[in-house]
This record gives sequence, structure tokens and C-alpha cells, in this order.
Amino acid sequence: TDGQTYWAYGGDFGDTPNDANFCADGMVWPDRTPHPALYEYKYLARPVKVTPVEGVNGLYRVHNRRYFTNIDDLSGEYVVEADGAEVAEGNINIRGLEPQSVREVQVSHLSAIQAAYPNALITITFHFRRRRSNAHSPIRHEVAWDQHQLQMAAVQGHPRTRGGRVKRDEDEILLQVGRVKARFDAKSGKLLAYGTPRRNFIARGPMIQLWRAALDNDGLKLWPNHPSKVLPNWRLLGLDAVQMALTDIDQIGARLSFTYRGSGRGQSSDVRHTQTFTMNGDGSLHIEHYVKLGEDVIDVPRVGIAMDIPLQYRTVSWMGRGPWENYPDRKASAMIGRYEQDVDDFYVPYIMPQEHGLRCDVTQVQFDNNRGSRLQIVSDEPFQFSASRFTPDQIFAATHTVDLVPNNYITVIVDHQHRGVGTGSCGPDTLEQYKILSRRHRFGFTLVLGNDDE
Repeated sequence: TDGQTYWAYGGDFGDTPNDANFCADGMVWPDRTPHPALYEYKYLARPVKVTPVEGVNGLYRVHNRRYFTNIDDLSGEYVVEADGAEVAEGNINIRGLEPQSVREVQVSHLSAIQAAYPNALITITFHFRRRRSNAHSPIRHEVAWDQHQLQMAAVQGHPRTRGGRVKRDEDEILLQVGRVKARFDAKSGKLLAYGTPRRNFIARGPMIQLWRAALDNDGLKLWPNHPSKVLPNWRLLGLDAVQMALTDIDQIGARLSFTYRGSGRGQSSDVRHTQTFTMNGDGSLHIEHYVKLGEDVIDVPRVGIAMDIPLQYRTVSWMGRGPWENYPDRKASAMIGRYEQDVDDFYVPYIMPQEHGLRCDVTQVQFDNNRGSRLQIVSDEPFQFSASRFTPDQIFAATHTVDLVPNNYITVIVDHQHRGVGTGSCGPDTLEQYKILSRRHRFGFTLVLGNDDE
């Protein structure tokens, strides 16, 4: 198509009957490039496993899960990180660890590290790599890994201080501290701009997001009679077409609250969303969200907000699980750390365009223009986020990768909850604990501006 290559599937060749894209599934692309899910399988099938000895700080059990050989072909190493920064490293002795046997190893100085970083999130990650190359992998190829949290971060969220003041007229509402302003449309309640006279960091303000571009596991969109009922139920609820309307504006001091009601099927009781904006003394903007769903609006794809930011902030760094995409029921392989990627690297070109690129258990994410200016999102509690040059609606409307044309802005979605992916295309749906069954949700985060000078 216009010189672009793409993977085709059933029906693209004039073949009938066909299984649409159900003939192009699995954990690799047709050229054997791994899907992110293959890393999850690799982790679950790892030949070496490490578990902590309960009640003894720094003592771990190394399990050789092989049935026939020792693990002398692997080296054992560990890295200790405080808030994603390496503070210690070392080696562990795994020589002579025979099949189906266990050895205890001691990692020293962990108590001293915890004392030195009393408020930090501290993790220890074990890596097992090939000592020599062989027919299928090079030297230092990672075969297994495990991570354990030694200490949770003591402080969550951005510091809250007073400082904002409000100005209103019939067209706009202004929330301001010094040079930093948040400008709202007085009729729609939408955040129009947030930044300084020099720079606006918001292309479109935060609005509720309940929809995701359905996964094959939610239901095959080109196969209406697919046995999965998840996608049909979502569409009956109108979750792919929700429209919100402002019903109330409330001001208490320098706190601004906007309440919306909406639906995708003409029932205004389906969704109620109140977002409350407070500007801190440092110019950061705290946004608290309260979401109430209708009686039968349960098991939704996600509960979060979506907003757009300028494309120049395309370098994304985060503290949370990575580096590859991960979901609430598919995140065991993704270690907690500090990662950085270009926004285009979040895109996963599934043959049938669908939801992708989520990162879980995140405490903060930063968008940088690499010229000194940045926007940071710091949550009140761990969250999920994605960053993309496509919207969920654009992804769902596409049937091939070449249908997607990147936007000149970045859509950032911050999720309070996100439904698991399950295996519903040809197996069981996600487990109950990974479904969103609550009708009431409260969450918040803070937008923090970096230097806007260049």
C-alpha cells in the first residue's frame, strides 16, 4: 500500500470463507520477531528461580529448575537499586548447583543500603547469563531473572502546598501561581492550556477514558460471531462512543471542580466524572478524579483519563515496570526500574491494530523535549500509563497497520485501573481479580512542569 509493507490475513486475498486475522496469532510475528508476551513466557519458563528466605535479610534460595543438568553454563549476578538508581552489585556462586536442587546465598550490606536510603523504593534483581556463546545465543545472553522489593517508597505523590488563585469571566476560568497558569473553558470545563507565557504543555486537557482499542482476546472485531462476549457487551454499553457534558462547576477557595455526565447509548446516568484542580505553590497542578458508573456499567476496559501533549515531549522516562509493554495479568517478566524510550517505541505493530504499550505499577512518568523542558506526572498511588501517537478510537477503526497515520501530538492515558488481557480469543477470559467490577473510583495525580527555558 503506497510502498508500505504490512502483514495480510484471511480475506485480504479474496478468499472466502476465512478466519480474518485469527490465522495470524501467537507470540511471534510471521518473521519470528517476538511479541512482548514471549518475554512473559520466557520468564515463566526460566530455568533458575530466586526466592527470599523469610525473616532473614539478605538470604536467598537459588533453585535450579532444570531436570537433567546443572547451571554451570550460567553466571549469577545481582543489582540493588534505590528508586531506579544502581547502588550496589555483585556475583553469587551457583557452580555445582545440580538439577532440581536449591542453594542458599547471602547478599551482604542490604541492611546498610536500606538505612542509607530510608525513603526509597529498593529492589534487588538477579540476572543469570550465559558464560559462553552456543548455537542459539551469544555470550552474556540473559536466560533468567528475578526481582524482589526490599523496601517500599515512604512517600507517594507530589508535595501539596497552597498558592493558587482563581480569576473568572463568562468565557474562561484561570487558575494561577506566579507565571504558571491553567486556563479552562467556562462553558465546557475543559483544560485549554497549562504552562507559562513561554510554553503550553497541554494540547487537550484530561477527560475520562473507559474504552480501549479492543484486543483480539476481547473479541475479534472482524468476526462478529466470535464466542467472546466481552467486546459485544462493551459496545452494547456504548463504551466506544461515550460523550460527556458539563453539568456543574464548583469553586471552594482556589479549588475548581468540574462535574460531567455522559453515555454512549443515551443514558446520562451511565457515567459521572468529577475532576478537581488545585494549583500548588510551585505551579504544579493536582487533579483529583471521582468516577461513578451506572448500575450495569461494570467490567469496563479501563478507568482512567486521556490527554494530549505536544509531540516535542517525545522522550518518555518512567519509574515502574518495563521495558516492554505489560498488563495487570501479564507483568511478571517486567522488572521495576527506571526506563527511557522514544514515544514511537511504545507502539507495538500487532497485525490487527489493537490496545498496546501499557506500563504498570508506575509512580511517575516524565515527557522531555531534550532541550531542558519537560512535563512530569506524579501519581498519588501507583498507576498504569501509555503514550501513543494514535488514539484508542483510531486504533480500533484500523484493520491493518498501514491504516494508522501518526498524529502530531502524543495521547497520554493515565489509568487508575486497567482490565487484564486474558486469553479469550481461544481460551479463558482474564481472571476475576483482573476485571474492573467496582462502580466507584477515586484517584489523583499531579502535573509538574520542568524548566521551560531553552
